[in-house]
Amino acid sequence: MSQSRRMDIYQSHIYLCSGSSSILVSASETKQQSTEMEALRSIPIQCVYGLIQLQNLYICYVEESKLVAKIHGSPIYQAIKFNFHLVDGKEIPQDKKYIQMMQTVMKTRFFYFSDQYSYVI
Repeated sequence: MSQSRRMDIYQSHIYLCSGSSSILVSASETKQQSTEMEALRSIPIQCVYGLIQLQNLYICYVEESKLVAKIHGSPIYQAIKFNFHLVDGKEIPQDKKYIQMMQTVMKTRFFYFSDQYSYVI
């Protein structure tokens, strides 16, 4: 991958970081700047595959990938390992059941992404 990416998790918010830029994903009423405190956890990620709304909101992200092709010099990666992170709330058994089903489908390894090639026509 050309840039390092990570998800920084704080008490009240989550930032998706790529290089020197970051995007705020969630925040509670007590917003705190990331410069005011240290992240509780920083997770290296390959890409964010999406936000999934069940009873609670989850970020689906790719933890592991491999380069499988190039289109016009732009790398295409195959997603090998997905993970889900709870954004807000408390995980409930029903959510866990659906996440397990999604992880089963995602193990088929038919998911691809690129950080340089635009799929949009």
